[in-house]
Amino acid sequence: MKPPERSPKEDKRFATDMAELISEIRRKGAVRKTKTLKNAILNSPDFSSIATDEKGVIQIFNVGAESMLGYTSMDVLDKITPADISDQQEVIARAKALSIEFGTPIAPGFAALVFKASRGIEDIYELTYICKDGSRFPAIVSVTALRNSLDAIIGYLMIGTHNAAHKNVQTKASTTPKATTGARPRTLLYIEDNQANLKLVEQVIARQPDIHLSTAVDGTKGIEMARVSMPDVILMDINLPDQNGFEALKILRADLTTAHIPVIALSGNAMVSDIELGIKSGFFRYLTKPIKINEFTATLNEALSFAERQVLRAHSEG
Repeated sequence: MKPPERSPKEDKRFATDMAELISEIRRKGAVRKTKTLKNAILNSPDFSSIATDEKGVIQIFNVGAESMLGYTSMDVLDKITPADISDQQEVIARAKALSIEFGTPIAPGFAALVFKASRGIEDIYELTYICKDGSRFPAIVSVTALRNSLDAIIGYLMIGTHNAAHKNVQTKASTTPKATTGARPRTLLYIEDNQANLKLVEQVIARQPDIHLSTAVDGTKGIEMARVSMPDVILMDINLPDQNGFEALKILRADLTTAHIPVIALSGNAMVSDIELGIKSGFFRYLTKPIKINEFTATLNEALSFAERQVLRAHSEG
């Protein structure tokens, strides 16, 4: 039997219904996929997933967190914040660095751990947890603000993984003999007052035994060290406690003994206009925080190669 013919209006309604059905099937499939992914993370022993309420009090402490840190859910739920089981010196240093970066006082504690996330800024950083037995657990932590349908923050999710790079650097530093080739080590001066960033750069440089790292905690000391030690490359934070990096760069460029040294800027100011201003002002490169290790390593090697070419050119011309 021949099926009854549909009118154009009925055809249009049929097509609309089918589109809505397909869309609903896809939506449910995406929801199932997302739910499966969330369950995999929350139930994975390879991730420490710690969820809090808006005040920072822990509400979820997954099996990975229990395994890595030694606490049970009963030890922490509705009792403490993640800041209470973190290295207090790191928390204090982070609060100080953020206060300078954003120009507003930030109290040490949970607020320092979630400050960027609370403002919708992607935040991934290094944090050392203090385990139940007193041992230290170096982690890479990703922080996300949890919001309701009205876009109000109802809590935070902190997902952590073991900072294997930290462990590998410590192991390598303790087992690898110093190079004895007689070649002059390449030198890097890092001008920075943020202890967390200092530690991270120290860890990265420890993987390259041919690079000697020296540090200064403000612009004045950094300029003095640059004049005395003549490093191959300078890495400089823009927001220093005594002066900004642009002012320090002008002083270095005005001095014949340091004018040739490539200076890499490091800043939390990440707008395109900030980067353009940095390059226009004379920085060799302008990197943004948080430090991206691969980008940092590539830029440092580029700057060191540039410095080496300068030395070779000076010798050939002399």
